[in-house]
Amino acid sequence: MLTKQMLLDWNLRVELDPAEECGYSVYHTAVKAGPTKYGKLIEKKLSICKIYGKHKYVNNLDYYSVGFCDGKLRKHITLTLQRVVYAWFKGDIPDGYEIDHIDANRLNNKLDNLQCLTVKQNRQNKRHQCNQWSYIKKETDND
Repeated sequence: MLTKQMLLDWNLRVELDPAEECGYSVYHTAVKAGPTKYGKLIEKKLSICKIYGKHKYVNNLDYYSVGFCDGKLRKHITLTLQRVVYAWFKGDIPDGYEIDHIDANRLNNKLDNLQCLTVKQNRQNKRHQCNQWSYIKKETDND
């Protein structure tokens, strides 16, 4: 499950940012140790990284992710950008649901391209996309 409240609890803030390649900026507010026992609040723009992967039916599995340190739990958390964007702008992501890119482009995180599906629905959708890709590849191989 991922909710906007969880993002707020982790001191994250998301903004549309056309200047960024991915279209968004994510900020994290944390307490920086200082000379006083309370420290000082700082807001840091997080790096949005591109993750690369391979699949036997698809050329690439590239997607964006964002990572930060949760000071309360003292652990590093990494989230995919599509989940952060969906939870921030569109609504909660329940357990057992995934965020799907309607156009199958994992780097396109525009709000109108994201939909929340059950794992089963998402797998069926992926199978359909793979079958389309296989069909297109077979046609081009015969040319």
